[in-house]
Amino acid sequence: MWLPFAITTILLLPSQAYNWTTTISPSPSPLVGATVAIIEDFFAPECSQLYIRRRASNKRNVRFQHDLLGAILPRIEPKIRVQLETIRAEVLNQSRAHNVFFVDDFRAFSEINDKMRVQTYDYSGYFLIIVTDSSRNNFNTVQQIMDDLWSHYVINVAVLLSFDDSPEDAFYYTYFPFSPGYCEQVHPWLWKIYSKGRFVDPKRAFYPKKLKNFYGCPLKMVTFDVPPFMIMGAEFDGTVSGLDGIDGILTRVLSQLLNFTLSIVIMEPPEWGITDKLGSCTGASRVLRQRIVNFTVGFWSMTYRRNRYLGHTFPYYTSLMTTIIPPGPSYSSAEHLLLPYALDTWSCVSAIILIAVSVIIVIKFHGRSAQHFVFGRSITTPLLNTFNIFFGGSLSRLPIRNFSRTLLTFWLLYSIVIRTSYVASLFKFLQSQPNKTLPKYIPQFISAGYHIRMARNYSYIFEAFPRVHAKLQQSNLTNFWASEVNELQDPSTRYIILIPIETVAYLNKQLTKQGKVLRISGDRVYSSKLTIYSQRSSPVLQPFNYILGLIDTAGLINYWASSFSLPIFLIESIEPNGPRQLTVEQIVGCLELLAFGMIASCLVLMIECIIDKWKRSRPRRRRRVRFVR
Repeated sequence: MWLPFAITTILLLPSQAYNWTTTISPSPSPLVGATVAIIEDFFAPECSQLYIRRRASNKRNVRFQHDLLGAILPRIEPKIRVQLETIRAEVLNQSRAHNVFFVDDFRAFSEINDKMRVQTYDYSGYFLIIVTDSSRNNFNTVQQIMDDLWSHYVINVAVLLSFDDSPEDAFYYTYFPFSPGYCEQVHPWLWKIYSKGRFVDPKRAFYPKKLKNFYGCPLKMVTFDVPPFMIMGAEFDGTVSGLDGIDGILTRVLSQLLNFTLSIVIMEPPEWGITDKLGSCTGASRVLRQRIVNFTVGFWSMTYRRNRYLGHTFPYYTSLMTTIIPPGPSYSSAEHLLLPYALDTWSCVSAIILIAVSVIIVIKFHGRSAQHFVFGRSITTPLLNTFNIFFGGSLSRLPIRNFSRTLLTFWLLYSIVIRTSYVASLFKFLQSQPNKTLPKYIPQFISAGYHIRMARNYSYIFEAFPRVHAKLQQSNLTNFWASEVNELQDPSTRYIILIPIETVAYLNKQLTKQGKVLRISGDRVYSSKLTIYSQRSSPVLQPFNYILGLIDTAGLINYWASSFSLPIFLIESIEPNGPRQLTVEQIVGCLELLAFGMIASCLVLMIECIIDKWKRSRPRRRRRVRFVR
């Protein structure tokens, strides 16, 4: 008889225990009213959809969280759309900016935190964590939760909870990573209190702006000399005494307006590095990804790979990339004489002279009447007269007949036009073009056999062009200063360098004092959008963007750039402005031609003298005179 009663009692005990947990009603809990007030006053006006997740370490709190949601959802669903993720639901692969987490302890929160990824959560968004267990040391739970969120650089954090000793109140905690007493440290602040159906301090925002002032906290920046963008003054002990340049001034202004102390980490050797997964990064990118520094400035152009692994501000300046080219090879003396006319022009001139000579030779084989008609009477040297007129000489005898005078007039006009245009073109050419013209565009340089040197930072430009990418050669700032500046003064150099146009203007201002110059091709290869890089969702990005917006609107960045990059130093040749005197080297071709003519004339004179002497030395035959009687 007792056995069935004992079995029934044993079976009913678990049911009785489970039903005891269901009797817990969250309706009197201040967490319900506080949560509804936060969602209605902040989240509903701010967003269109709210993401809610819950985790619990024991069954009792699972049921309690379920009842909390049952009391909260009917009051907020008319005002905002809610996406509720149950314990077994998979996390959707989409970015969430407004999130509410229900947890009972830190272990439950860790289950959510372990699955938080930057691809699914917008770390610059807003997070409300509601601790549903009030029977434990919840202040330590708050500290641990905030420590974990700070590891993701989540700033807009609020933790809502209640305590057993104050069952009618809910306490709202947050933290300020930069404050007068704390720098990049998590210290929970009791920010608001919910009591008697309302928050007792309504003037305090639920999510205040926390990064308007860094309170003198030090921020580390990795950089190196990249003139004229980042120019660092050095002390005798190797420390940096000051920053100058476009990016240097910008960094100083940011530190002043946001009130942070700048700590500079110099990258040696100076290299932007490869931005990749954490174990494959190099250079300044590696230091940045390992969170050794807070941000980096110094001609960081936006690329797809960097944006994939790093956080960045909006682009604050656009720099044009161009190519530095060596001077073209010098022209020879013969080329100086021929280059004023193109090949087709010389062909026409030569053809006309050939026709004139042919006509004279043909007429010579005809009778005297034809020669008198074409050349003119008493004109014995028409061929010599033709060349004499063409080169600007004068005639001792003029033809008499109208036809020959007409031919002479047209030939004079033709010769004057040809000579005048040739002399004017030659004079202008010798003044403005001392070297051969090099190609202007990248494909033309490649076809001419030139290589392209550049820093690794710029190689992404040609990733989509395999033919160009095969011609690339890696270079760095050390090699550029050590040898390449001097090599680019030599016409025989067979490579070009890709470099920002601002750097060319800045360096030419210094190099012209040494008699050197960097010439540009005139082609703009690429437009680089400069930005400030940091870790993903770094807390410095949002305040930096705010200050950059103010500076850019005021036009200050372009003003700073104009003081370092003067257009007057963007030159393509070393010639001074205005006309210059012709040198002997430039008219060597004329002198050579004159010497050739004099030698030829002397040879002809010697031949004529020899022939004349030979004729005189021959015995003359005496003429027999017959006398007719």
